[in-house]
Amino acid sequence: MSKRIRLSNIIQDDKNFNRHSDSGLELLKKSVEKVGVIESITVSADYIETDGKRPVILKRTDIKSGTRKFQEAALLANTTAKQNINLDIELIQEIAVDEFDIDIVELGVEINDMFDEKKE
Repeated sequence: MSKRIRLSNIIQDDKNFNRHSDSGLELLKKSVEKVGVIESITVSADYIETDGKRPVILKRTDIKSGTRKFQEAALLANTTAKQNINLDIELIQEIAVDEFDIDIVELGVEINDMFDEKKE
């Protein structure tokens, strides 16, 4: 059984590795205004009940496959995700690597990005 949670009750994680980008957030705003919420957000076990073994599926009853709105939603989901990435390399190093000994390369973080970030 699903449980409704007010968005205002969700506390943003100040240790989120993605600091987002201004252009990505603007595109996200445009996306929500144009086609509504496309994807779910991930929260900790404090809020949503799932064991993570199966996807949480968001069924949009107002968007039909093969329509203009469907294609816009699909494109916006991808372009927003791409433009809204702004990884905090220092936070990744501090928490993921130093505190939890996570192999960040195995998880897709490119070492060149880390060195490029430190040069700036």
